[in-house]
Amino acid sequence: MGFRLNVEYLKLSRFEKFNPQTNRSSSVLAHLLQLCPKLCELDINLIGLNSVTTECMDPLLELNDVALTNKMLHALKFISFKGSHSEMLFIKKLLASFSTLEKVVIVREKYHCKKDSTEIMQELLDLPVASTKMKIIIV
Repeated sequence: MGFRLNVEYLKLSRFEKFNPQTNRSSSVLAHLLQLCPKLCELDINLIGLNSVTTECMDPLLELNDVALTNKMLHALKFISFKGSHSEMLFIKKLLASFSTLEKVVIVREKYHCKKDSTEIMQELLDLPVASTKMKIIIV
């Protein structure tokens, strides 16, 4: 792939724009990461991710390949985290894929929390991660 973007910071605003029936949301993310080899920081707004069913998470496997080539991504921020199963799967896959991550910030949705806050926080902190330097911050 010859076309590359010289982007170090990227913010994905809405998963609702992707059609979950076509398995495209994860494929689009993997494609964006391939186009941005200098990407250091990625913010992902999780609004709309709940519409992506568990079966549509298979394209996240593409992230493993992208993670092998992207050596710059060191910070992830997840915005509007509610604690849903889809969100947990998505975050789990990203954290397990990128060995270069140093800082992960998870911003919980203020008005919605599916499970007890302590339970969610512990579950997030116990996720398997690829990076030994990673710190998870939950706000």
